[in-house]
Formats: sequence, C-alpha cells, structure tokens
Amino acid sequence: NNIQDNPQVIITQPKLTLVTDKLYNDDGILWDLTVVYTYGENNYVIKTEASNALSDSQTVREYFYNDNNQVTHITSTHNNSSSTTTYLYNDQGLIIERQILESSEPAFLYTYNEYDQLIQINDDTYFNYDDTVSDNYTTKTYTLPVNEIISYTYDNQINPYALVFPSALSKITNECTTNNLLTEEPFSKLIGYEYNLDGYPTKSVFTYVDDSPYSLNTAQEREYFYD
Repeated sequence: NNIQDNPQVIITQPKLTLVTDKLYNDDGILWDLTVVYTYGENNYVIKTEASNALSDSQTVREYFYNDNNQVTHITSTHNNSSSTTTYLYNDQGLIIERQILESSEPAFLYTYNEYDQLIQINDDTYFNYDDTVSDNYTTKTYTLPVNEIISYTYDNQINPYALVFPSALSKITNECTTNNLLTEEPFSKLIGYEYNLDGYPTKSVFTYVDDSPYSLNTAQEREYFYD
C-alpha cells in the first residue's frame, strides 16, 4: 500500500487548500467555482466546500475515516439536499464497492490488476496503463451506451489532487492520477501548466482545438493554492 495510508506516517508535503476554477468563452464567464479544502489530524481532507459565484449554490462534502485512514463514508450536501456514499474494501485495502445510499441505482464495483491499478468499473468501463507503478491510465474505454475510447497523456510533475485523499480513494476519483493530465482525445483538450519550485502546479489552462465538441473559444482556467 501507499506509504501515505500508513497511520503512523506524518505527511509533510504541501497541502492543497484552495482551487479556483473558471470556464469562459467569448460571451463571458460560464462558471466561477471556488473549492476550499479542510484537513484533519491525519493530514487528509475531511471537508470540501465548493461554491459557485454565479449561482450562489454550494456543495459541502465531509469525509469520515476509520483507524486505518480508510474513508468509510462521505456525506454530501448541495443546497437543501443531502446524500451519503459508503465504501467497502478488500483485504489489500483497495475499494471494491461504492454505494450511494439514497440512490436506487446498483453499487459501483471496482476491479484491480496485480499492481493495484484500477482496470474496471462495473461491466462498462475499462482502463489501460503504460507502466505498472502509477495511476496514470492511458486509455479509458466505455462500452455503454456505445463503445468509446478516450486517450490521455500526462506530465511528470506532482498532481496535487492525488495527495488530498488516501491512495485507495484517489484510485477511483477523477483527476487523482499520479501526474497531471496534458491531453484528452478525442475531445481535443490541451492543458498547459505553471509550476512552483516544488513541482506543484499553480495554474492550469484547458483549451479545446480542432474537432472538439466544445467551442474553440472556450477555455477553463484553474489556480491552485497551498499552505
């Protein structure tokens, strides 16, 4: 298991404390999000607060851990509605089931290879890797509702999202790959970064090119802040 999950290890890397996220085009800003991260004594996130300046909406998520630094459940509150998500682990400390208690949908089931890399979600999503040590999946294949393959490339710098949760949760969470996403095809997404001296991104800009389903004049800009 990742050394980060050892309850006896004190994590000393910088903590991601705030992210601003703006999407805009020629008509102006389409969304303006701010996400605040709060950490517990185990140095993992225990609360995220996401607010949209354009709609006054807010989503608050609280994370609950057991003595092994495993997330047992997450409560999410959006405006006046709330939900609880629970997690089931195997003997290797990997998440094999995620269930939203208020949902009538079946649980999400997760399968891993011998290197503890996520390779399958339910019977419709599959992942491939170019190495055996990172969580940088290079392709994601959806078989439902239609067959679709998405390809990814990464930089070689630290992904701050991969440090806010224990590795078991990071493996099944979007954007928590080991390194930072550079391209996503066939969506023609290009991402450029600015980094600090420690190799953490301080700013990223998403742009869309060629046959992207999004407007060529649409861009997404994030800024990352650390303690």
